[in-house]
Amino acid sequence: MSRTVCRLLALGLLWLGVMGFADPTLLRLHLTPVHNVTHLFTGFLAFCVGFGGSARSVRALGSLLGVAYTAFGVLGVVAPGLLGDLIFHAPGLDAAALAPDNLLNVCVGSVFLIVGLAQSRSEEMRRSYL
Repeated sequence: MSRTVCRLLALGLLWLGVMGFADPTLLRLHLTPVHNVTHLFTGFLAFCVGFGGSARSVRALGSLLGVAYTAFGVLGVVAPGLLGDLIFHAPGLDAAALAPDNLLNVCVGSVFLIVGLAQSRSEEMRRSYL
């Protein structure tokens, strides 16, 4: 199950990364080239791990990307100017303007965290029966 969710997240991030170059305001998001490359890179990592990684790598990547995406979502609410500087948003975007971006980051991060934790739990359950 965790691998399937990882694969779906990978496909979604890859789609968002590619489509963000074609339409930077896709889904009311503020997609900069840095943003798009980040989605492509993390989507590629999730794709590789989801299709060929071990249970341990699924757990590690899910935890790492979960914390990172969630942190960026929270940072976008708490300090939108700082986040905007990191990914080269247009100046003057406040938390309200970045709400779709922040919501997406928190949702993606939460799902990645669930993938990491679920993989960990299922692996521990399998070990207890061996």
